Amino acid sequence: MVWRQVGCRIEADWGNIASARLDRGREGFIGHEPFKGPGVKRMAALRGMGLKGVPLYDEQQQAALAEGRFIPLEAFAYAILNGDIIADLER
Repeated sequence: MVWRQVGCRIEADWGNIASARLDRGREGFIGHEPFKGPGVKRMAALRGMGLKGVPLYDEQQQAALAEGRFIPLEAFAYAILNGDIIADLER
């Protein structure tokens, strides 16, 4: 499956998904191995970003982003609601 959003593209096989994190505001997929695609490096570079001093990602998410093993769902919200990702998730 390929996750696309403006400026971000991440490739992931379902077999590489180790777990899904579902706590509100922290939803995402954690991989066994690093995911592929140029979006992986972009997400890793932005992992410490925040608003008004509050980080967008907690320490666990930041560590997994640095390793290329986390796909935060909010980054792909538009594509999930309006694109092919919802079909992939339903399968």
